[in-house]
Amino acid sequence: MQADPLGLVDGASVYGYARGNPGRYVDFDGRKVVLVCRPIDSKILSIMPSGRHCAVFVVKDDENCECNSSADADGVIEQFSLRRGATEFDKPGNYGEVYNTDLNAFRNPNGRKTDHYLIAVPARISSCQFDKLVRSNGANFSQGSYRALRGPNSNTAADNLIENSGGIAPNTGAKAQSY
Repeated sequence: MQADPLGLVDGASVYGYARGNPGRYVDFDGRKVVLVCRPIDSKILSIMPSGRHCAVFVVKDDENCECNSSADADGVIEQFSLRRGATEFDKPGNYGEVYNTDLNAFRNPNGRKTDHYLIAVPARISSCQFDKLVRSNGANFSQGSYRALRGPNSNTAADNLIENSGGIAPNTGAKAQSY
């Protein structure tokens, strides 16, 4: 009935959101925390042929929320990507190939079998409060030594960031997500 408040995040049409399946992918509130999971790069496919890599995005959707002041052209306020071997999310000035690949996967959800999961705002807090929690927890996040196959890994980090902020991360099938 109305255009997707997140814009072209879910395809080429602002009216084609919820992947054309509103019974399965519903976003009543125009939520802003998005879990993006994409196939891992081809260098590692021989080890993990069905491997997935997940990252978390905080995306602008509410013009009245003060936390939207620094969104980029795609509406991304902040991105939390963990590269192989790291224990903390990439910081400004330290963005690498994984960060850029995750951003491209966010911008092009239909490419390379990328999945976008809109994270429900926890009960009793506003969308803006949830965004702030995710951003604060992401800035201070650290996890144990990175282990690609068994975890903790990038999928563990994305899952923990969402859940430590009060949200519920969907089961994406990514390795070690719930480590």
